[in-house]
Amino acid sequence: MLLHASLDSPGGDLSVLSLLPQPPCCCDTTYDERIRDSQGNYLSIARLGEDSSPPLAPLDRASQLFAQALPSLLAQQPFPPDADYRATIQLPDAIDEDAWFDRILGLWPIRRQPRHDIATTRLTFDQWLAAELADDSDTTPWRLFIAVAPLTTSSLAQPSLAEPLLTLSSPPVSPAADQAPPGEAVAALWLKRIVRGQPTAPHDAATLSLGAPVCPATTSPPPTSRRDHQTLSDTWAPLLHKAERIVAIVWDGDRRGHRLDRILAAIQHDIPECCVDTDLWTLDAVTGDILGATSAAQVALAVQLAHQRQGNVLVVDTRSEDRPRALLLRAPSTTGTPA
Repeated sequence: MLLHASLDSPGGDLSVLSLLPQPPCCCDTTYDERIRDSQGNYLSIARLGEDSSPPLAPLDRASQLFAQALPSLLAQQPFPPDADYRATIQLPDAIDEDAWFDRILGLWPIRRQPRHDIATTRLTFDQWLAAELADDSDTTPWRLFIAVAPLTTSSLAQPSLAEPLLTLSSPPVSPAADQAPPGEAVAALWLKRIVRGQPTAPHDAATLSLGAPVCPATTSPPPTSRRDHQTLSDTWAPLLHKAERIVAIVWDGDRRGHRLDRILAAIQHDIPECCVDTDLWTLDAVTGDILGATSAAQVALAVQLAHQRQGNVLVVDTRSEDRPRALLLRAPSTTGTPA
């Protein structure tokens, strides 16, 4: 698959990665008394546009994020406006699928909707990508995948507050917590399916290429020490053989257990040309914890890094400690035959 991508995290700082002359939306961050962590601390949320009081209900907030990002996303469409494509929008946590689909259709201008298909999915991006690459029956060349992660997931009645206190999309924030603070983001990926054996257009040959994710065939045995990186090394070994050089690594940022120690040890052992201080990027440092949208946002961030650094980027997901997953984003000079 060849791809273009965008990543918009209202609460994060993407200025050093933005490929656009202007941010996709104007927003500022405010502390909102309607949303707190389990210790009663107020948490911040981005106000989009002229909105002085951001909606916190999951469906309403996801719809606002989608509507704010859609014009910029459609402006980046990498093919003629009359070309057909398929759009898949990931279902955010705690949102009814039919209600989400109705909102999408209502917000998407009819003249800009794909003629072929708009669908929702419960699959994460890496799961969806693996399924797409395994299916040769659909001849539509272009795909669009969108993941929207709102800050909150459900409401709880709180008699002491004028408005409901909302639960967060990630574990409560505390000084000792291993997880990042909750975040929100919109990640969008334009992809073009390249059929193996067919001639590659000059434009396609100059585009980043993304193959199927890899993971261990079986569950790995428990690590023997905090720096035991064998499972990670075995996971990304097939990808490293395809890349002349890795210029950056995008990690999900899950620090539970000793995941950080193990990924640092694996990088030092397998990819010594990468400096962990400058070449290891943790997604949750940019977007916060965005749960199901992590995979799509990691790839979108990897696209920005690959363009800036002109090289291959490794995407690593360690949320499942015994079955980590990895993808390789290949730069044009080392792409070869697209997957």
